Amino acid sequence: MFSDFVQGTTTRNIRVGDTGASDTKLRVYDNAGNLLATSSASISTTAMTEFAVSYDFLSLPGNYLFLKIYIAGVEDTTATCAVRRSDALPTTPCYGEWLAAATNRGADLYVDNLTLRTSGVVTDAPHIVAYPRLAGYGGFQMPPTREGYSMLWATTGAATPNSFQNIDDGSDTNDGDTTEINQTATSIKAMYRWSAANPLPNPVTVDQLYMVPVVRLTGAKVGTDGLVRLRNTELRLQRNPEVSTAYAGQPMAQANYYYDAPRPGGGSWVRADADLINGTATAADATSITDSSAAFDTDMVGMIVTMGGKTLTVTTVTSTTQLTGAAGWSGGGTPAVGAYTIPWSFLQFGLITIASGTVGVRVTKLPAPIIIGYTATLPLGSSPPIPVTLMNRRNRLRLAEPVQMQPIFRQPYMGLFAQPAAVSTRRRYGAII
Repeated sequence: MFSDFVQGTTTRNIRVGDTGASDTKLRVYDNAGNLLATSSASISTTAMTEFAVSYDFLSLPGNYLFLKIYIAGVEDTTATCAVRRSDALPTTPCYGEWLAAATNRGADLYVDNLTLRTSGVVTDAPHIVAYPRLAGYGGFQMPPTREGYSMLWATTGAATPNSFQNIDDGSDTNDGDTTEINQTATSIKAMYRWSAANPLPNPVTVDQLYMVPVVRLTGAKVGTDGLVRLRNTELRLQRNPEVSTAYAGQPMAQANYYYDAPRPGGGSWVRADADLINGTATAADATSITDSSAAFDTDMVGMIVTMGGKTLTVTTVTSTTQLTGAAGWSGGGTPAVGAYTIPWSFLQFGLITIASGTVGVRVTKLPAPIIIGYTATLPLGSSPPIPVTLMNRRNRLRLAEPVQMQPIFRQPYMGLFAQPAAVSTRRRYGAII
């Protein structure tokens, strides 16, 4: 569950069980795979178990490691280890494991409230101090199931309107990057929606939104920005420079990682932004529905509107406030004007190629934005209310990509994923999971 940020890595520092072991004890290894410590207690297979691993490189002479394992807030195991920081922890640590292609560990790991803390003060205890933590919900990453209002990128595999099938999304399978979307022209958009109901708990406070497409560039070129669209307002997300022809885009990589995206139109993200389209009609007739406060998009042809127990299949987006269905409402007649729903997301997401320069970009994975929110703040030791499946397969966690961790100096990030920060030179770490 804690490893090096390299695909197919053999550096797996914190593991539950191990090859040849049938238990679920926590084991800690150095970078070379040498066992440093094994917990006495086991990690539950039916409930959440809070544990912390403390790497102390300050207390012993020579900056050697003094290791502690805490289970359920109680010190379980300690070990004095003849390794230093460079041998005990990877340079680019991450939660999860970036598995080699076609590899599946055959088990799911449920996890909540991942944090990594560091301090340069020997008397600090970042692994056990009860900083407030958010009850993070990292499970909102709905797979795209429809093209958005603009999909002009070329595809390998399914053509429009099914181009969403070419990018590995939220499913459990992976096609080995044999399908993709790609573009060599500037300012071209690829947008998507999803059709599943809002999965966020209610109430929830949204903390952040980010996207992690996986991209390979064709030659020494630059390529693409992220794009989010809420109702009729869109926002281009800043691109980090990248010239690699290898697949990139895992969290904290230099390209195609769009973190903490602002809300299009301003203000703070709210739970309703993850809703499927809904509203209250202001008028209707035998073949149309009008909502004077709506902002209907041009991609809504083919969508089905439900109101008053009747449905209308959209054939024309007459305006941003009116939808028309040539065949009329199901069963004939006109439903009573009132609340309506359309089973597609308000929020659209995707990519847009750069406005100028040499473009050459191929996208093999484009998950929906990850929305992280919280329902409460928890002291250390409280039971996380929202368990989420975190990792299982190749270069995906169940809900996101492997989460590369950068330690935060004396500041906990309170949520499911760690807040990016520069790599710290401090030497005392506390990993709380």
